[in-house]
Amino acid sequence: MRFRNQVAVVTGAASGIGRATAIRLAQEAASVVVVDIDRDGGRATERCIRDVGGEAVFVPTDVTSPADVEALVRVAGERFGDDSHGRVDILVNAAGVIRYGPMPEQTEEDWDLTLNVCLKGTFLCSKAVIPLMMRRRDGVIINVSSSGARLFPAAYPAYVAAKMGVLGLTQAMARGLREHGIAVVAVCPDLVDTPTGRKSFAEQLGRDPGAEDVAEMLRPEQVAGVIANLADPEMRFASSTVVDVRAF
Repeated sequence: MRFRNQVAVVTGAASGIGRATAIRLAQEAASVVVVDIDRDGGRATERCIRDVGGEAVFVPTDVTSPADVEALVRVAGERFGDDSHGRVDILVNAAGVIRYGPMPEQTEEDWDLTLNVCLKGTFLCSKAVIPLMMRRRDGVIINVSSSGARLFPAAYPAYVAAKMGVLGLTQAMARGLREHGIAVVAVCPDLVDTPTGRKSFAEQLGRDPGAEDVAEMLRPEQVAGVIANLADPEMRFASSTVVDVRAF
């Protein structure tokens, strides 16, 4: 139970990697703040955690809204804080969107949405929890990037730009926060077997994934396992690490 007495905030936790990560951290005794704009999915994740005896609270949040993010941290402190300032030990920035649209078909609306959720949301949530971590001189921020940040799929220019930005932000934060005892790392998962992953497969290849294709995809739980290992206190000396997560 390596996360006993620790508070984890997981964004994008209504489904996919975020949900799997929230559940995994709770299974290892973390108190989890489930964060998502999807109220039904967020409540479902909260129930999954409570059904197995874990502690969780769902906070509906638009990660692109500074006011929502500030409220999220306030609720986390009120529910799980051990003093008047509250605490957050682990932040997992898993919220993201992906919109199909090769250049020049990419719309400005989809560009703005993708950059705002994937990159601005990571910035806002990190900025909100950093003061709490600095007070304790301890904490870890794990940013979910993507293999797309390295492979540059032409069908998703906004997503590639956003996820490359997440990697750059990870490195800048890691350098700036090391002296405060805060580790910042990133994971770059390959295609994951989620509704979004299957949709991306179909958009790029023009067909739905078959059984053999799905067998080669990552499962959300596999990515969650890597994230949990990076959140381990003994791994916090590995700040600025970027981990590629691929199925074998």
